[in-house]
Amino acid sequence: MAFAPSPLAVVENGFIRLAPTHLTLRGTDVHPWLQDRIYSLYELRDVLMDEGTPHEVRDAVWRHTIRAARLSQDWMVGALGLCMPALRSTARRTCRGLTAAGVDAVESAIVSEVIHRIRTINLRYARLAWYLAAE
Repeated sequence: MAFAPSPLAVVENGFIRLAPTHLTLRGTDVHPWLQDRIYSLYELRDVLMDEGTPHEVRDAVWRHTIRAARLSQDWMVGALGLCMPALRSTARRTCRGLTAAGVDAVESAIVSEVIHRIRTINLRYARLAWYLAAE
């Protein structure tokens, strides 16, 4: 019996495939704290996770990514990829003891909810990542 990758694995694989070449931005176009160079969203995920990154920078990156995600499926994958550490944490806690089918159902629901939040979140909020990943 062949196993299909989980919904979160599918999103992460798409993110890893797209981020280095298609999901890029110039740092200073998003926030002056970032360097004046091209960043991939894959690299920015680490920047966002770094405790030394100011919240204003995180929100600026999220605003840019969310605006793009509302217009492009590739950028939606990028936004989900930026959320992946939080999504995996939520899935781990929620899926304990579930069958593979149950895990797939829960992960699909998590992805669906985050897509909904990306499409509807008020971009004037501070700490946008919290609203996207809140359980």
